[in-house]
Amino acid sequence: MLTPAGRDELAEWLSTVDVDQRLRDAFFLQLVTAVNVPSGPDALGIIDRQRRALLRRVREVQLLEGDAATTTERLAIERSLLHLQADLRWLELCETSLSEQGPT
Repeated sequence: MLTPAGRDELAEWLSTVDVDQRLRDAFFLQLVTAVNVPSGPDALGIIDRQRRALLRRVREVQLLEGDAATTTERLAIERSLLHLQADLRWLELCETSLSEQGPT
């Protein structure tokens, strides 16, 4: 049972909006570093490695689809898949941009 203070805290939390810009995630920082460090790591190789990891994760999440028994489970799986697909698309944009730019 929630206390009055707990209800207030819950109401405040539920009214907040969390828009994650993902500008500080580890992969993004690795990519930016690879692009900006002279004679640094191969940025396209970093992108390829990330793509392979994302594709593995897509397959793992897709395996969960058949076991999703509730609306909440189905929504969680769909959310995860859509985010993974967006990340894969973004990697394509990064790869295209870096390929057009030439060696980093």
